[in-house]
Amino acid sequence: MSIWTSLEPASTTVDAGSTTTVTLRLRNTGDVVEEYRIVPVGDPALWVRVEPPTLKLYPGTSGNVELVFSPPRTPDATAGPNPYGVQVIPTEHPEATTVPEGNLTITPFTDIRTELLPPTCRGRFRGRPTLAVDNVGNVKLTASLAGRETGSQLSFDIRPSSLQIEPGRAAFCKVRIKPNRVMWSGQKETRPFTVAVQRSGAEPELVDGNYLQLTVFPRWTFRVLSFAMMLVVLFVALWFAVHPTVQSKATTMALTSGSLPVTSPTGGAVLPAAPSMPPTVGQQSDSDGTPGGSAANPNPNPNPSPAQAGSAASGSQGGSQGGSSSAGGSQGGSAGSSGSTANAPQIQTADVSLPIMPNNSTPNLFVEFAQYRLTHIGSGNGCRIGNAPGDVRSVTLGVLDPTTVKQLECFQRTTDKARHGQLLTAEPGELGRQTMTALWSFDLLDKSTSELGQGNTNQYVFDANAALNWATQSAITPTVLTNEINEAKAYIATFGPNPTGAPTATADSTFTSQLQAYTGAVSGVDSGALMNRGFGAGQVENAASLGSGTVPAPLWVPGTVQP
Repeated sequence: MSIWTSLEPASTTVDAGSTTTVTLRLRNTGDVVEEYRIVPVGDPALWVRVEPPTLKLYPGTSGNVELVFSPPRTPDATAGPNPYGVQVIPTEHPEATTVPEGNLTITPFTDIRTELLPPTCRGRFRGRPTLAVDNVGNVKLTASLAGRETGSQLSFDIRPSSLQIEPGRAAFCKVRIKPNRVMWSGQKETRPFTVAVQRSGAEPELVDGNYLQLTVFPRWTFRVLSFAMMLVVLFVALWFAVHPTVQSKATTMALTSGSLPVTSPTGGAVLPAAPSMPPTVGQQSDSDGTPGGSAANPNPNPNPSPAQAGSAASGSQGGSQGGSSSAGGSQGGSAGSSGSTANAPQIQTADVSLPIMPNNSTPNLFVEFAQYRLTHIGSGNGCRIGNAPGDVRSVTLGVLDPTTVKQLECFQRTTDKARHGQLLTAEPGELGRQTMTALWSFDLLDKSTSELGQGNTNQYVFDANAALNWATQSAITPTVLTNEINEAKAYIATFGPNPTGAPTATADSTFTSQLQAYTGAVSGVDSGALMNRGFGAGQVENAASLGSGTVPAPLWVPGTVQP
């Protein structure tokens, strides 16, 4: 059994996005009729069309097969030589397969896509947009960046100022815009600018943007100051016009009660020491003769409140001072009595503001949750922490250390680009309501809203309920924060030595009502796309400003746990 094959031409060149044809010639040199199956192999096999895919030849006859190569104009079509082979497989005798080899050379091409995020930034002293550059060519891209504007109102600092991007990859540059003149008052002004991406031997790619410069003092500030000045002048004028008289009654009360003025210790005679009193039953005598023990408080409270403890301490101190002093027994007793009846001040604790900032000194449970959550994303994702789900060896548990901040910013940047969110603008490398909402919900993006229907019990309802808690309350209550702490602990427990499995919840009527209210609240910015641009983008309700929110101080900071 034998066959003769030949590729014509054996080596050919083609541009990405166009086609070329190679002819495979076959001759049946055997003595039986045979049918041959043609199968291309190698990287170019993804772009080849075989016509016809099978060929039947009689002994001593020849035939041709056309191989039509159509490499796409994408980074997948690698520039340069791409070897390939063609398997010629006899149907009756597959062990006699032959593989003629050829070479397909793809010419290089360059193409980029640029985007400024956001296209319009605003600020009083500086702006901080991000420039995204995608290399959609099939060769490495080398380019330099520069900022331009029509006047001399702005200065630019772009880091990095030059890029080298592999085919099919993207790079992000931080653009710092600083106005040359600070606007203290007046109208806000829009200043257009351009970022130029200059490639070697090509025209620069221009990306347009706008910087909205705000005034330091809003227009209403001067009206408020003027009104305050008028109130101060009016108050001073009324003070001098009325001039109220303040009279002290201290002297009168002292005279009517018959009290005598206190004589200075250095100016009068020294009083004799008070005689010592023998201790009675139930009392013990101190070394200086001061009586103490249970007689001072015949009914002690075994569990005093903080206010009662402070009053008792004050009273005991006053009584001790009265007994130990040689000349102030009655004065000390009075001090002790007044101390026992004084009211302790009530301590008011303010709420703590979000977001959690980088390098937090105390390890935080929600930072630990974010670290474990970032280990659970795809293995090919550059924002992933560690090498496997639950691998947090490269970070400090519960702390926004440099590695965690870098991967968190990567997650925020990628989410903003894919879901049109504002995570990187609101909480750059920080952990607040927006980022927690997106972290809880990124697994939901592959599911439809039918997974969240009333009566369903699954892990997606659990995750969505946790995301709703962060997304729907700017001032998080103690009950909700306690629930969030328990939900974070339940998720972390799935990575322990004895994993418990993904936590689940049931979608009841309360959950579905909250979900409908949230969908309606964010529909103005999402066009109703709950999965992709609601939860997934980190959209929240009632945000006075980006990154805002509070948590109750008595429950803060929740400590880390071991899974």
